[in-house]
Amino acid sequence: MGTASEPSFAPSGGTGELAGRMGPEATRTFAKREQSATPLRDVNRCAVRPADLIAHRGYSVLVTDTRGRIGSGMEGFYLHQTRFLSRFEIKVDGTAPSFVSANVVDHHFMTAYHLAPSPAGRGAGPTPEDDSSTGGEIVQKGIEVQVNAFCGGGLRLDVIVTNHAMVEAEITLSLDLAADFADLTEAQSGKRQQQALVERRWSDGEASGAGESEGEIELRYQHPDLDLATRIRLSGGDELTDLGNAVACRLSLRPQEPRLASVEVVPVFQGEVVEPFYGHDGSFPPDAPATQARRGWVEGCARLSAANPAVQVAWEQAVSDLASLQLLDGPGAEPFMIVAGMPNYTGLFGRDAYVAALQTAALNPATLRGALQAVSRWNAQTTDDHYDAQPGKVLHQREQGPLAQLGKTPFLHYYGDYSTPGLFLLAAAADLAHTGDLEFFRSLRDKLLGTIEWMEKNADSEGFYPYLSRSPQGLKNQSWKDSGDAVLYPDGRMVKNPIAMADIQGLYYAGKQAIALAFAAAGEPSRADQLLAEARALKQRFNERFWMPDERYFAMAPTRTNARSEP
Repeated sequence: MGTASEPSFAPSGGTGELAGRMGPEATRTFAKREQSATPLRDVNRCAVRPADLIAHRGYSVLVTDTRGRIGSGMEGFYLHQTRFLSRFEIKVDGTAPSFVSANVVDHHFMTAYHLAPSPAGRGAGPTPEDDSSTGGEIVQKGIEVQVNAFCGGGLRLDVIVTNHAMVEAEITLSLDLAADFADLTEAQSGKRQQQALVERRWSDGEASGAGESEGEIELRYQHPDLDLATRIRLSGGDELTDLGNAVACRLSLRPQEPRLASVEVVPVFQGEVVEPFYGHDGSFPPDAPATQARRGWVEGCARLSAANPAVQVAWEQAVSDLASLQLLDGPGAEPFMIVAGMPNYTGLFGRDAYVAALQTAALNPATLRGALQAVSRWNAQTTDDHYDAQPGKVLHQREQGPLAQLGKTPFLHYYGDYSTPGLFLLAAAADLAHTGDLEFFRSLRDKLLGTIEWMEKNADSEGFYPYLSRSPQGLKNQSWKDSGDAVLYPDGRMVKNPIAMADIQGLYYAGKQAIALAFAAAGEPSRADQLLAEARALKQRFNERFWMPDERYFAMAPTRTNARSEP
């Protein structure tokens, strides 16, 4: 497989223009970029999770310590919030090598460097003039171990061992690998809510045509209700030996020779085998569906060329960051849907997907189409209080980790958010405005009407839309401010549900206005008139009920006793 690089983003060469859509020649390049006229040296840089290194792609996340190791806390390789690799440590001839550096190179790629003593001792370097000499640094640092990790689907680890000595060396590289199948929530808290034995099996593989050894570890989770396993394929070296808790790889190294030992971590998630997306040195199949989907998205992006280099860099980085959060999975435009955040929010979050898509629709409306296809597929059809589900309600989040699969949380498909229905209306209207695709809009018609009907059924006697959790494990607060203590009286007392939050009323007002125009464009003027009238009436009620004349601003929410929860 040849090495390829993913398409990404670069300026068009003009200045001060918003070019049409990116062409297939678009590539990301940082070479020869002119110095910024407004350097950012005085800006405080934000360090997110400074104790961790994080690489990610789609539903896959790799979290290591700052030395690139996996062994404690929430470190590990995850797919669908499930930890498929909970330990990864390397030793050279039985001793941990000295750490040099580790960095995240790209969103999906991190690398780490280590040094170990040469087994040749004083003979590793030039003959010392003094018999008492230890041979210098080449003796203590003659063996270099570079670990390149590529995260996507499964996990690809390239372990490159180089002998910098002047003589041949033979070393034993041991790889300690384990999996515990913890839920991400369990890994973060350190408290297991589900646990089972892990069965370990080793099988020798046939030597490759180049004489490299091969073998495989299967770590099978013995939980009766979870079909989970980790297959670890190893190749490289002169001989692979299973040590029970690790694998030893014997390597004969000529002077200045690098040799590769590769590790492929292949999750088996609920019976589905998920292969690593990346091959050796980060290569990937140019004809793979995910590759083609990404290329098509890039070609459809608006292109900005700015006179100010700082603006140009900020734009390119923002586009690259957005693309790194794409699912790259599913039919139609679903691969372009944005996950909510790394490393905690890799599930399907309806509210976050719609907000991100609406905010970036000018860059590429395909992101908006992907969010609509992926999220609307989960619109509720039945009532189920465990999931806060009611017909027409829009998905808040879908997680697939062990706790959700076992019903220990309601998040397998959870509907406890009242902002997402309004965002669904806004997103559908925005898609039509950007694309003019009436056929797609009409394909959403029944779901849109179901959501509007749900909204009206859940309005209170004043015509507002208060939230109320019905799930014993659900969220108390179901607006944008969704932490448990987010809605308080001015004196600090907790506001009891149901609560009609100002942001929810605003979203439903905007959603009804926008979707009314979409229905008008689709040839339903009477429905459009009705929705516009409902929006006007909601605005009038809101201004009368939420406005606090003494304070001269709107309340965050009114209560039945006319006390106000202030922002």
